[in-house]
Amino acid sequence: MNAPNMHIADRGAADVPRSGAAEPGVGELIAGILKDSSKLIENHLALFRTELGNDLRKVKEGIVPLAISVVMAVIAAGLFVTMLVGLLSWAMPSIPWWGWSGILAALFGIAAGILCHSGITKLASFNPMPAETVQTAKESLQCISNQISTDRT
Repeated sequence: MNAPNMHIADRGAADVPRSGAAEPGVGELIAGILKDSSKLIENHLALFRTELGNDLRKVKEGIVPLAISVVMAVIAAGLFVTMLVGLLSWAMPSIPWWGWSGILAALFGIAAGILCHSGITKLASFNPMPAETVQTAKESLQCISNQISTDRT
C-alpha cells in the first residue's frame, strides 16, 4: 500500500518520517521506565491475586468434603473402639471395661501423636506463595533496575 512512488499526501501521518524531532532526554526516558515498571508491578500483583484466589478456591473445594469425611471417620472410630473394648472385655474378663478403654486410648493416642508430627513436618515444608509469580516479579524488577542504571550512564 505504501509504494515508494505514492504522493506524500496519500500516505498516513504515521508513515511520514519526522524531521527535526528531538530525542527524548534522560529524564523522560527514566520517567517512561518508571511508568512502565509501575504498570508491570501492577500486572504482577494482579497475577498474584488471581493465582492466590484460584489456590484458595481449590483449597475450599477440597476442605469441605475432607471435613465431612473427618467427622464421619471420628464417629466410625468411636463406634469401632467401643466395640473393640466390649470384645476385649468379653474375651479377657480379668481386665475390666475401663482398663481396656485406657489401654486402647493410650495406643490410639500414640498413633495420633505420630500422625500429627508427620503432618506438621509436611506442612512446614509447604510454601503458600506462588513461586512463579514471585520469581517473574523479581526478574522484572532486576531488569528495570538494570535499565535505569544503564540509562543514567
